[in-house]
Amino acid sequence: MRIISFREVPISYAIYILKTVLEGRSMNEIQMRVIEYGEKMSKCDAEASEKLFQELVKKGFKEITASQIVNIAPETYDELRILLNFEEKGLDEKEAEEILRMIKEYCRGSD
Repeated sequence: MRIISFREVPISYAIYILKTVLEGRSMNEIQMRVIEYGEKMSKCDAEASEKLFQELVKKGFKEITASQIVNIAPETYDELRILLNFEEKGLDEKEAEEILRMIKEYCRGSD
């Protein structure tokens, strides 16, 4: 296997890609552990995480920030604010509430 391209993606989408590439092949222990870890740590399914990721990128977030927001799925403004290290500007409360609403919609359904 070789790397043909690179971009930031949420964990659940990376697991989806890995499973797709390895479909029909026997997996080694490392590949199985990576998939197990990714499934355990993912807060969204692959389709929802990719949609949320794309929405965040459209809103102007860098890919690295968008992927971390999806991976961690923060529930509060303070949790979200911590993930903005790579961004040049912060969020006001209205913007943060919109992002948190999107996370709830895509990753946690209506709980």
